[in-house]
Order: sequence, then C-alpha cells, then structure tokens
Amino acid sequence: MFGYEMISVLSLVVAILAVLFGPLVARSNAQRQIRATARGDWMRDFRQHAAELLRNHGLRPGDGTREFEVRVAMRFSYSALRLLIAEKAPQYDEFISNLDDMMKYQSGDSEKEKFAAASADILRRERAAIMEDHGVWRKTYSKLVSHRRGV
Repeated sequence: MFGYEMISVLSLVVAILAVLFGPLVARSNAQRQIRATARGDWMRDFRQHAAELLRNHGLRPGDGTREFEVRVAMRFSYSALRLLIAEKAPQYDEFISNLDDMMKYQSGDSEKEKFAAASADILRRERAAIMEDHGVWRKTYSKLVSHRRGV
C-alpha cells in the first residue's frame, strides 16, 4: 500500500513541476530561437552588403560604367553597412575604420583586403555568439554557481 501512495505523490510532484517549469523552458527556447534567427538575418544582410561593396570597389570608370554610378552603388552599400553596424558600434571600431578607408577615392587593394578581413572577423564573432547561447538550463546553472560563489 505504501508503494502506491508514494508513486501517486511522486507523480503529483512531477506534474506540478512540469506545469510550473514547462512554460518557462518553452519561453526561453522561443527567445533563443528568435535571437538566433535575428542574428542570422543580420549576418545575411551584412554579408550581402559587404560583398556588394567589394564588387563595386573593383569597378572603375570606363569598365562600362560611369564614375557616378560606381560611387552611388558604393555609397548605398556603405550606408547600409554603417546602419547595420550602428547597433553594435563600440565593438566594431576597426571595421568602421576599414570601411571608411575603403570609401576614399583612391583606395587600393590593401584597403580592400583589410575590409574583407574585418568583415570575416565580424561574421566569425556573430557565429560564435549564436553557438554560445546554451539556453535556459545553462544560464540557470551559471547563475546558481556564481551566486553560490558570491560573484
């Protein structure tokens, strides 16, 4: 008789825990997925505009385009990249410097290479940030351990 009572009490406790923690876990997972999707979209837009700027940088007047068209195409990509970086500006100062150098009228291949390397670095950091997001259980454990240590 004692076994059946213990099983029913244990089942009740598990059901209560599931009702209490289930929505919290679902919410945390949904937030994580939204953050990952937003970062992925940001990375796609960044990659697209950086590639377009690099492509347009190689154009020179006389290659079937006029100087004005080349400058307009580069300015559009430049502005789009500045807006994308604006929300994360402090950590990407080097990229902004390389972007500004590339927009100078007589910039050469060295500026183009620096810009490409800085772009690749940003994409690598953003991918790493997506991979570091471990979800609710890892965050909860980290908070408990840091609280216990007095951090």
